[in-house]
Amino acid sequence: FEIEFSESYDSDDSDYSYDSDSHASSCDCSVCRCRSLACQCPSCTLIKILENGDRFQAKKFIETEQVDVNVPILGEDKTPLMIACQLGHLNLVDMLVKDLKAEVDVANDYGKTALMFAAEAKMVKIVTALVNKYKAEVDAEDERGATALYYAIKARHGDVINVLVATCQANVR
Repeated sequence: FEIEFSESYDSDDSDYSYDSDSHASSCDCSVCRCRSLACQCPSCTLIKILENGDRFQAKKFIETEQVDVNVPILGEDKTPLMIACQLGHLNLVDMLVKDLKAEVDVANDYGKTALMFAAEAKMVKIVTALVNKYKAEVDAEDERGATALYYAIKARHGDVINVLVATCQANVR
């Protein structure tokens, strides 16, 4: 049983440097959602590092700032793992889970997990890693009862659907 919708996209590493000495003492980013290049508050800085996919800078920043990787970033309602999954940074996913002990089945306030974000974003390599390598709970449901398979079907991504169906007993909701 094969479903085809579109090509998958998984991004690579990028460069980003964080200078902790230049951290601004105050931020006018209105709850750290501005993503302004000028904003250097901890939340915006972490989001920028995650968006760029630099696992070394991410690990350094998370350890230096003592970020709890299982708690959503201020203003985001996503953990660092959820962001890495949504953006397709497999290198960050591996580092967060293996090195920093991010829990793969942590849900945000809406019940959405990292696997759901990866499935919705059509990240087949990350979905495969979460399911096969890190044993993510495929049948977890968000507050509306939607599973990762629901998000993959909604995104019309055959490769992700096939991974979810082939590797587990995913519920269709």
